[in-house]
Amino acid sequence: MRCQHVKQKLDRYIQGHLPEPMSKKVERHVHKCSNCADALSRLKKLERLFEDTSLPPVPEGFSERLMHLARQRQYLQQTSGPAVIRLWEWFDRTGLKKSAAAAGVIIGLSVGLLMGLQTSRQSRQKQTVNQMADGSGLMDTFRFDYLTEAPENSLSRVYVQMVSGTNNLEE
Repeated sequence: MRCQHVKQKLDRYIQGHLPEPMSKKVERHVHKCSNCADALSRLKKLERLFEDTSLPPVPEGFSERLMHLARQRQYLQQTSGPAVIRLWEWFDRTGLKKSAAAAGVIIGLSVGLLMGLQTSRQSRQKQTVNQMADGSGLMDTFRFDYLTEAPENSLSRVYVQMVSGTNNLEE
């Protein structure tokens, strides 16, 4: 047997609570091992010290107080239920239940609003992709109308002709 295993069983060995085969193994180990023998002698001294001392008297009314506290705890455990229910009751007593419900409604509405915005963006993107696939509406979709041919007497066309030095205007 190992010392650690024997030291765990020494208290029961002294009190005679070990089965006979285990008690003999512990006894053999203690005869061979000086460390375990010292531990056994210390435990025996401690046992004698406890036997010589008397127990203090129990205070008056101690058993009644103890039983009352035990009944209180038992009642609280039976009536309180799981921690989630106790927390919900605390919310109810402190008025936080209404605040939590209001916060839940606000969060729900906010999530709904964000989902609506996202859906709106996705539908616009799908519309743009469909227009690109058709080839129709590219000018409207991407605002490329400035690349189209300018009218004959538009300001931009006159400016380009003046800057380029060509004069195609009829006098």
